[in-house]
Amino acid sequence: DVRSFQIGDLAVITVRRGCNQCVACSNDRPDMCYLPSYKERGIKEIHGFQAEYVVDGEEFLVKVPKSLGYRGVLCEPMSVVEKAAEEILGLQRIRLPGWVKPEDLNKKNALVVGLGPIGLLACIVLKLRGLNVFAQDIVDPESHRVKIVKEIGGTYVHGKSVKPNEITKKFGPMEVIVEAAGVAELDFALLHSLSTNGGCVLTGIPNRLAKVTIDGGDLLHDFVLKNQVLLGSVNAGKKHWQLAVEDLLQAEKKWPGILTKLITLQAPYHKFKEVFSKDPHEEIKCVITWSEQS
Repeated sequence: DVRSFQIGDLAVITVRRGCNQCVACSNDRPDMCYLPSYKERGIKEIHGFQAEYVVDGEEFLVKVPKSLGYRGVLCEPMSVVEKAAEEILGLQRIRLPGWVKPEDLNKKNALVVGLGPIGLLACIVLKLRGLNVFAQDIVDPESHRVKIVKEIGGTYVHGKSVKPNEITKKFGPMEVIVEAAGVAELDFALLHSLSTNGGCVLTGIPNRLAKVTIDGGDLLHDFVLKNQVLLGSVNAGKKHWQLAVEDLLQAEKKWPGILTKLITLQAPYHKFKEVFSKDPHEEIKCVITWSEQS
């Protein structure tokens, strides 16, 4: 029986389906599944949502307020950000004084690496938490992505002008790094900008065949003597989807129209090729629609 939804309600559907065997999945955290037998809608072993109608269990649905409307499509990438932010900020809160209260985050430096949908949403979440946000990419400083960063009060770090080893000197050390680029060589280089006691969370997935040369001794020397933390984060639990809805509403309230600017293309399903033919430097979030009302 459906208890929480009515006809006409808007909803998003979570992606991962747990193994139903491990302790994480038994506690409603399939995003932390211990076994390789989990499944993911549209990614691993089960179909996604590109269809006129989709059927799924009520437990996998998250209600979206009508005021959010079609912008609710941002909940999926936002949920990834919510989990990553919760993990790195929560870890810092547990191990460090001066991170416990919400106001403790004010003026702490955070670097977001990569300005795709996840990177831009990470900028928004970190600004909502009160951090001083820097965003690193190689896109033109006059691009649409950079304008969004500046609109929310962030600072753009142009990767073609500022080398990774120059970030600390120019902007100060970074207490938090949220990586969303998936470029292994860049990620290793940017770790040098991490502050004493700093924490970095990786969300980008690099090419497994990428070969890079790193100054491993120097990096590990700093990680030990500076009490630094590096962790990876993938997917999201249902609570992170719910947090995504809340923060998207907060973002729209604080910066009216900001979410609409993230959705740069909507194409009906019969014109899906347009989604793959646009300039990736100009597009941010592209959406395929299945309804005239989308």
